[in-house]
Amino acid sequence: KCTSVVCCRCRPKQKEKMLRLVKDKVEGSMTLAIGDGANDVDMITASHVGVGILGAEGSGAANSSDYKIPQFKMLKKLLLVHGRWNYLRMALLISYMFYKNAVFSLAQYWYVIVSAWSGQKFYIELANQTYNLFYTGIPILIIAVLDQDVDADSAQRFPHLYRTGQSGRRLSSGVFVLWILSAIWESVVLFVGPELAIGNPAPHGASMDVFTYGTIVFTGVVLLVSIRIAIHTGMHHLPYQILLALSVTSR
Repeated sequence: KCTSVVCCRCRPKQKEKMLRLVKDKVEGSMTLAIGDGANDVDMITASHVGVGILGAEGSGAANSSDYKIPQFKMLKKLLLVHGRWNYLRMALLISYMFYKNAVFSLAQYWYVIVSAWSGQKFYIELANQTYNLFYTGIPILIIAVLDQDVDADSAQRFPHLYRTGQSGRRLSSGVFVLWILSAIWESVVLFVGPELAIGNPAPHGASMDVFTYGTIVFTGVVLLVSIRIAIHTGMHHLPYQILLALSVTSR
């Protein structure tokens, strides 16, 4: 029920028990332990995130931690800058990976229903093999490592931006469901759209074969997911724009 608690002259096990009390009893809590000595190791290893300071008391805490910093004041940048960037990158990476593969798979699934569950392939084999590897893999890889919505100075000057991660605005059950619902709707449009636009039989009385139709839908899928990731990207630097354009225009 307390907002803050100050404990003095605690033994290592007492520090660990205090942390576990918060970790186990406060619903939805995310604990971070920081220390500079061997007497902080139990507390650091019990926390969700452990931070060790390389100081005069040795390297015991630093060797047991997830992150090492030279001074306590570096904790601000670790959390508000790098921690926040990492949260935003991973939230987008997880949601987008499920989204783009759902669009790709569901567009094919609708054809399976139309073809009376015949097992006929919809995409050419090369499309199946290269979709995640070449057409959509490189942009999200760059985002997961380099993307920034604000620069480091702004992230520290406006600490309220950190609340985005604390409140789970970018990654939650509700956010994930919205991504999947969007994938379902868009896959239906991508599958039905070419049929309505081109018609079957095609002009001159020739019927469009399944792989031609599948290639048209596949091209639409690549364009759609590439536009979607471009919208959600925070920092559009030149190398990213070039690789994103190459992924799309290679179709």
